[in-house]
Amino acid sequence: MKQIKGYEIVIGAVLIIALMVGGYGVIWYSPESVLPREKICIAPNIYENGLAGYWDAVLDTTGIDASTARLTRLKTGIRPDGAIETIDLEFLADRDGTSRFYTLWYRRDTGSCGWSDGLSYPEQAVEMSIPLPVNPGPVLSGIGQIRFADLNFSGRYLVIETVNTPALTSAADALSPDAVFVFRNGTLVSSHQPGPDTLTPRSVSLLVSERVCIPQKYGELQCNTTPAAQIFL
Repeated sequence: MKQIKGYEIVIGAVLIIALMVGGYGVIWYSPESVLPREKICIAPNIYENGLAGYWDAVLDTTGIDASTARLTRLKTGIRPDGAIETIDLEFLADRDGTSRFYTLWYRRDTGSCGWSDGLSYPEQAVEMSIPLPVNPGPVLSGIGQIRFADLNFSGRYLVIETVNTPALTSAADALSPDAVFVFRNGTLVSSHQPGPDTLTPRSVSLLVSERVCIPQKYGELQCNTTPAAQIFL
């Protein structure tokens, strides 16, 4: 019998809890589902194709057919200096002719390096958000082409995530029209609520929120996230 490593148990337990809280339900877990933790070195800054570099690393790790990948969820934390601190990525993709659900996360450690790990399941074994009609690669690359300083977001900690839940949709809908931006190939083409002729069937909606943390006792931080803009790619 294959021995289950301690970190595999922790990864499985934490992910199952996280998915349940987020509205997902994992039916089963096995060591074969684990994508082992590994060191990942990517360009540290969002403007240096760091997000796209992570996708390249994911392709190497998972061995999926990249052309079949469909994004289900993306969330990334960007420091005020543009450094990528966190990436949470979920998608469907084929591997060896079988459709599987992948959930991975990246956490920056030092410099340009961090660690990444995750889990993988047959598609039928999980409940998930409806996949978006886009490949994760172009979305990650597209975010890196946006100059957030031009949107008056310089010097802020930003949380960028796909709008694919009722709560996030409500938060995006509550924003004023002048906080909605449409980009195409990194170029701003509209700075107001888009019309039907502006978007395409493959457009992706992203909510950009500002995170502010206040120091508390014993070195703890109390952080609050406030929606600031909606971006369409």
